[in-house]
Amino acid sequence: MLSSVFRISPSSIEQCSVQPIVGTQVETNREAIITRYQVFAPGHHPLLSGVKRIRWRGTVYAIDGSTPYFPDPFGLGLDHHVFYVKEVSG
Repeated sequence: MLSSVFRISPSSIEQCSVQPIVGTQVETNREAIITRYQVFAPGHHPLLSGVKRIRWRGTVYAIDGSTPYFPDPFGLGLDHHVFYVKEVSG
């Protein structure tokens, strides 16, 4: 899904590619539905971190893990972050 916009206070990240992750995750001692996505975010965004939450299409997601930055060694504008987000319901 291209052209997705993530809001990270006080800025936003545009033109992200967001893909659902298939699989089941079980939380101990509770029933929950966990929805996870992999996000490809172009550019460098220093506000991204594993302790932040982001808003996408009106829903708040927790960043799940680290948000590594991959600089473009050739200067072609292909630098990016790849990270996971999750929403837990239940």
